[in-house]
Amino acid sequence: MSRFGKHQRNPNFGRHGVNENSTLVLQHKIETARQTGQMNLSALGLTEIPEEALDLRAAILVDPGAGEVKAWECWGEETLTLLDLSDNPLSIIPDEQLERYQNLKKLRLRRCSLSHFSLAPLTSMFYLSLLDLSDNSIPGPFPLESLPQTLTSLNLNNNKVTDLGYPRLPQLQTLTASNNMLKGQTPDLSSCQNLSTIDLSKNSIENLNRLPDCLSNLNMRSNRLGGTLDLLGGGNLSNVDFSQNSLVGVEGIGGRVQVLDVSGNRIESLESLFGADYRPFSEVKLKEFRARGNKLKLVPAKTFGGAIELTLLDLSDNDFSDLPSVLGYLPQLTRIGLEGNCLRGNIRPSMVTDIRALKRSLRFRAEPPVNNPKYLQQAGGEEEVKEEKKRVAVSSARSAVGGNGVLDVSKQSLTQLPTTTLEELQHEAYNEDEDRYYTLGSKVKTLKASQNRLTSIEPHWFDALRGLTTLDLNHNQLTTLPTNLATLRINSLILSSNPFDEVSVATFLSPHGSLSTHLVDSLTHINLSNCRLAGLPQPLFDLPCLQELNLSYNRLTDLSNPRSGWVVSGGLQELSVLDLSNNKISNLGDLPHDMKFKKNIRTLMLGNNELRQLPLELGYLITLTCLDLRGNPQRAIRPATLDKPVDALLEYFRSRMGNTASPASRKTSTKQTQRKIIASPDPTHALKDLSLDYQGSPKNLLDLAGEYEDDVEAKPSSCSDSLEQLHNEYDNTPPQRQQPRPKTNSLQNLYDEYDESPQHGTGRKQIPLQSACDEIEELIQDLERKMRHHHTTEMQKYAYKKQIAMEKAKLIKERRREKAGQQQA
Repeated sequence: MSRFGKHQRNPNFGRHGVNENSTLVLQHKIETARQTGQMNLSALGLTEIPEEALDLRAAILVDPGAGEVKAWECWGEETLTLLDLSDNPLSIIPDEQLERYQNLKKLRLRRCSLSHFSLAPLTSMFYLSLLDLSDNSIPGPFPLESLPQTLTSLNLNNNKVTDLGYPRLPQLQTLTASNNMLKGQTPDLSSCQNLSTIDLSKNSIENLNRLPDCLSNLNMRSNRLGGTLDLLGGGNLSNVDFSQNSLVGVEGIGGRVQVLDVSGNRIESLESLFGADYRPFSEVKLKEFRARGNKLKLVPAKTFGGAIELTLLDLSDNDFSDLPSVLGYLPQLTRIGLEGNCLRGNIRPSMVTDIRALKRSLRFRAEPPVNNPKYLQQAGGEEEVKEEKKRVAVSSARSAVGGNGVLDVSKQSLTQLPTTTLEELQHEAYNEDEDRYYTLGSKVKTLKASQNRLTSIEPHWFDALRGLTTLDLNHNQLTTLPTNLATLRINSLILSSNPFDEVSVATFLSPHGSLSTHLVDSLTHINLSNCRLAGLPQPLFDLPCLQELNLSYNRLTDLSNPRSGWVVSGGLQELSVLDLSNNKISNLGDLPHDMKFKKNIRTLMLGNNELRQLPLELGYLITLTCLDLRGNPQRAIRPATLDKPVDALLEYFRSRMGNTASPASRKTSTKQTQRKIIASPDPTHALKDLSLDYQGSPKNLLDLAGEYEDDVEAKPSSCSDSLEQLHNEYDNTPPQRQQPRPKTNSLQNLYDEYDESPQHGTGRKQIPLQSACDEIEELIQDLERKMRHHHTTEMQKYAYKKQIAMEKAKLIKERRREKAGQQQA
């Protein structure tokens, strides 16, 4: 039992549009209103105010046993301080119902679909301070003078109000009436001495009336204001929005304005932004200025020179070609919008997004126009250089040690790596989990110093970065690297676009001629493109784990390696990608043959070189997935063939094996074969491998190798034993049967079978013409059948087509001769 006694349900409860599911909710809200004096009936689907809400004591029955509590001591409707009927489809509220709430302080009726609202019941509410009628359909005039003078906040957003009358509300602080149908001139609000916020946006107001002196926030966005804006009367204005109007100028906004938005107007000049009496370079409070989408051509230096607190300056979509140098000295300016302007001269396109570089460039032009201690120092000054170095060092070192392990000092025009960063990395820290000290540099895994002007790197850097695995130094001016680089276990080494040579590369890869260092044993990727290399650094052939080697855009001409070719014991066994494009290579040396021993080779780039003959041995590289041979001056293979997929190109090379080699090239190949057999540590294995691609029998291969059996100095005894072993192995090999030669001239063979020919007088027998035509037709059918065979290569198809055309021409001649003989008979 409550202190008010036992409750009984009203039999008429819920008959005013309240469904059964909302009955308990409504009853609970009314009980709460009796106890707190605040009734919230929002979002209950009410079409009118329930009778229980109009008489809060009507449904209360008092238990006589309660004794002390009386029914009239609870809150009644006449004593409520808050009534919230928002989000209900009321459409209209009778005056006699609203008059019951005499002591309301807050009345909320937003989103109630009100098409009419009478101000008469409000005249007797002497304590009303907040009235919210937003998001309704209240039409026509809404005279503010009819409202109680105690009102402090009025919200009429999203209605159809056409006029606000002549307000006399001395306590009003906030007036919002956006998205209505207000026209003409704004109401005279000068009598509202406490008004601080006005929002009349999205109306059709054309003129601005006098504003109260206490106003601080003014929003007149998306109206029809024209002419020149003059806000000097509003001495306390701080946030002003006049965007999306038709203003052509701004006469003055006062020195206390902090945020000003005049975007989307027709303003052409900002000379009088702070008024005609503004003294040049006088300090103002402006922090954000937006003027996007106007017709401005010049930023007055005297006007913005005093905006020491300016943080944002949006000048996008105007007609600017340059900016005054004074903007570079404003200390707080961090955002400048310049998109959509015709910038020329010293403002590069990259500076549109790099505000730090833009301000530095502006300070380089000239000294500050006035001596203001709050300005930044001129660009290039000693203090700024020290501050910049300190900032770069601390930020880069902390980001690298903080977790990602990447030390990035790229694109900073550095001539040497910052010593402040090195000092930061050399500091020691204590690891409580491992109970040991470590240097901060040991946490760095990647060093990026690309696109700078580095000419050298101090050895102390590699001593500090002991855990380095990736080193990116591309696009610098390095000619050498410290030798202690070889002591690091680096996986990826990117050195492209540096003026290295083969000697300097060999020096830092294997200092003092050592072929076994941490760097040599760990390198998997190395990029030496565009490094002006004229020769191959020999240590490259001793990298056992190397997977990608990029030597493109250099000056290489000859790939022959005097140290027994590209096959070196323990080196380049894992090579997968080899890029030699865009060089001047005319001699591949042993590269085509030796690539057959690379089981992981996938990509071979030889395009844009000086190769006049493409090696057909490339057809044996069946593991290739990318092969580029285009851009070479060779004429044996058409460009369309080189554009085919890798599989088709390799098949083409294999189909041409043994058909295009000249005697001189075969002789050279034989000598190279003999040198490989002699130089190989296992001649038997080498001979068997070479026999796979030799055109002929293994016996012939042994005969070629046997020419050097007497050369004791050139061939070790192991090779002699291997040759003898292979001779014995192939002694009993039956000779290969010669394949029958295709018929190339069947008509001539027929002529040879008879004693006399029609072309050679009567010394031979006459050939029957019908037999000759039948033989030619049979030959043509045989050639067509071979051409359609699925094993026939493209080159063979081309040869068959050519031969068929020749035989058809002969057939036509024979038929004409037969016809002539018949006519003579």
